[in-house]
Amino acid sequence: MRIKGVLKWCEHEIRMQVKNGMYPVYIIVNLIYIFALGYVPDGWKETVAILLILSDPTFLGMIFVGGILLLEKNNSIPKGIGVSPIGSGGYILGKCFSLLLITAITANCILVAGKIPIRLWKELAILLTALLFTMIGMILSTFSKSLNHFIALFIGATVIGVLPIVLGCYFPDQLLLKWIPTFALFRVLIQDGFQLTSNIKVLTMGENLFFCLELVIWCVGTYVGTKHVIEKRLFV
Repeated sequence: MRIKGVLKWCEHEIRMQVKNGMYPVYIIVNLIYIFALGYVPDGWKETVAILLILSDPTFLGMIFVGGILLLEKNNSIPKGIGVSPIGSGGYILGKCFSLLLITAITANCILVAGKIPIRLWKELAILLTALLFTMIGMILSTFSKSLNHFIALFIGATVIGVLPIVLGCYFPDQLLLKWIPTFALFRVLIQDGFQLTSNIKVLTMGENLFFCLELVIWCVGTYVGTKHVIEKRLFV
């Protein structure tokens, strides 16, 4: 896998996303978020903004990449890529990084509109979680036989991902929850002012680093699994 090839494939993915209308759609979505958050009372702005980030940019890649891969499977595009210099690694990274651009734009619009200070830890946690779920979406779509099948798998994965966040509102210090990626993002995002729970403490720099490193580990492991699945099921 060559860096130049990955960058070219990433550029190709961005061009296709623009051509298919993804960017105009998300410009409209971001304007709606900004407009809606303007009417949320100041005491609830941070809470609503965090909930939007947890439900949109982080899961955005999973649903979009699933639809893209299903379309490419029907057109037998991956088989040609499998024998090209890009390889499975470039194929995965090209899609992930192109979708991360949309994630970064959307997440920062929500942070600004929600009057949440932009911090390195928050940005890193959002992008890592989005990267993770984009790769999970690729795995789900690879095993999907149809769009309806993928939607069913997506709903199941979403429920599994959201449950730790709900539990985190009541048990923020549970050791088991700390090793779940969606909870890691949740914990980094909320520091104080989260209205749905009153037992949240501000994280230290070391705790923020722990959660971000945890997300890195999840991403590396998921990348290895995605690469294996893509090569065995999609490029054959």
